[in-house]
Amino acid sequence: MPPKSTAASTAGQPPPAELAIPALLDLILDTHHVFARDVLLRVRECAEAIPPADLQRDERLPKVQEAVEALSDEMLSHMHREEAMLFPVLRRIAGSSDVDSVDMEIITPPIECMQREHGFIDELLAYLGQLTDGFQSPEWAGPVHRELLDELAAFAADTTEHVRKENEILFPKALSLA
Repeated sequence: MPPKSTAASTAGQPPPAELAIPALLDLILDTHHVFARDVLLRVRECAEAIPPADLQRDERLPKVQEAVEALSDEMLSHMHREEAMLFPVLRRIAGSSDVDSVDMEIITPPIECMQREHGFIDELLAYLGQLTDGFQSPEWAGPVHRELLDELAAFAADTTEHVRKENEILFPKALSLA
């Protein structure tokens, strides 16, 4: 069963650009990070369960399996670094009345690192899109193969919005505090 879009869970809220940093962090964590963990678990399970006959039928599928593993590892590690290191600092700085240049020196390198990682995640998703003809199931694909592609398509769409909120809204807001 395809995952629910995170768009439904944000209905009725102000646009992300209008949210204060703590509320924007909550939105990203409660929608995109939760969604990503859930989908990545299913994607990995599906990739590992592709029948051997399908793997032999399409020489790209073993590459899809490898790319799914790399994407999952990168995304989970990336989200952990955001949650454990960057987001708590952003929340503290946003709640402070006296942000100074030292605060900016603390957050600028991690933000730049997260943006580079976003680029790498985008590259992995583009590669998976190429390997799967845009996440389209071939006629001969079985249920697990179809579920994998549906989940990857949902993940790619959500990740595009997730990265946009961070790169275009959250990070500029945080950097403008000083």
